[in-house]
Amino acid sequence: MRGQKRSINRVLITAIAAVLLGIMMVMPAFAKTTTVKPKSMYIKAGVQDSTIIKKAAKVKAGTTKVMLPSKKGTCVLKFTATKSKTYTFTFSGLKPTSDSNISLGFFSFLTRVTPGVNKLKMVPANTKNGSQTIVQYGSSNMYAAYPTSNYGKIKLNKGDTVFVYVAASHGKSINCKIK
Repeated sequence: MRGQKRSINRVLITAIAAVLLGIMMVMPAFAKTTTVKPKSMYIKAGVQDSTIIKKAAKVKAGTTKVMLPSKKGTCVLKFTATKSKTYTFTFSGLKPTSDSNISLGFFSFLTRVTPGVNKLKMVPANTKNGSQTIVQYGSSNMYAAYPTSNYGKIKLNKGDTVFVYVAASHGKSINCKIK
């Protein structure tokens, strides 16, 4: 009798351990999402590149919720590469403001003309539609040119910094995933 109890207990403990291990393997790893509230920045003629570099909101690899400034829905994000590789920036989940039912936007990459110099230039990104300097996205599928999720790939060396100009008229927030 005592031997049967031990066998049943071992089988029960093994079954529980197997179930717990199965649950842990099936559960996806939940990535930590950070939120940034960048300053409003509308890039136009006359805006100094040093101002853009100074005001840009720092982001890291992973998923970041960007709270778009209410003034014009435009801002600049700053990302510094931790290793040399091609990084993919995916923008999705654009939420329109409460006074609008749709929001349309775009993002563009800016890099320094020369390392260490505060002069920026627009650079093209590889997208699903080929090489583009302006990558469009939207809050709904109403317009084919503005998909609800869009990405741009850019090759960076370790320590390189890229500035991402983000715009969305009537936009409240958007998700930026960098991998």
